[in-house]
Amino acid sequence: MVTLVTEAQYGRLCSALAREDLAADPRFGSFALRADCAEDLADELRKVFLSDTTASWLSRLHAADIIADRILNPSEWIDNEHVLRRVRCAQRRRGRKRFRGANARNDGQQ
Repeated sequence: MVTLVTEAQYGRLCSALAREDLAADPRFGSFALRADCAEDLADELRKVFLSDTTASWLSRLHAADIIADRILNPSEWIDNEHVLRRVRCAQRRRGRKRFRGANARNDGQQ
């Protein structure tokens, strides 16, 4: 997953991917234009990302100050330390935790 918040990040992304041509392509010149051509851009990015490992891309993207991380599958998500900390914090505040619409109370009641 890659998240861009500013236009400058798009330029850094293209540089980190060694695809400066994408930064210069007028179809991708702004957030709005990239949204209009999202499928074309996604096709280009998919080709690039498939050329190396996730770990390698994350290292390069983080070095370029791009918000990026791998997407967790459901079992990885539920065991993720950040998620567990957030659940514990929420339990302390509310006495229950919520997962995708289901409630589970600490006192054993449903």
